[in-house]
Amino acid sequence: RRRPWSLYIFIAWTIVLAFNTGVILWDITGSPLAQFNNPDTLIGWMGLVVAFIAPFAFGASAYGLWDLRPWGRHLFLAITTLFFGLNLITTWLPGGLPPNLQYPIMIQRARLFATVRYSLAVAIPLIYFNLNWIKPLFQKPSGQLAAQSSE
Repeated sequence: RRRPWSLYIFIAWTIVLAFNTGVILWDITGSPLAQFNNPDTLIGWMGLVVAFIAPFAFGASAYGLWDLRPWGRHLFLAITTLFFGLNLITTWLPGGLPPNLQYPIMIQRARLFATVRYSLAVAIPLIYFNLNWIKPLFQKPSGQLAAQSSE
């Protein structure tokens, strides 16, 4: 089966996310603790869990997308929704934005920008991977299903 060029963009994005989330883990100045402010909250602990799972999940989903596996599509959609959804939630929590924003209008604009950015990062893959001409790429051809059921 042939991959459309647009799928290569998502595969590249997934690889970048795998490396980026891995770098965030090991970078002392950009640690998940600083990103999620306080790990003693439910959101903080969820953030740490997602931060440790995300590099491996994005890496596995890149392989699944490349190989056109159904689980690759599902894993990518799940981890993208979880990762960017959690970032979207933390944007509106106290301490969720960089501390150098001093004025209320700057904080409001930064929150709106982050909301749009994270919302698009969730919405675009959800729409793309459910398009009528993309979704069937990740399903087994009917010949393989018939061969498996006859065994």
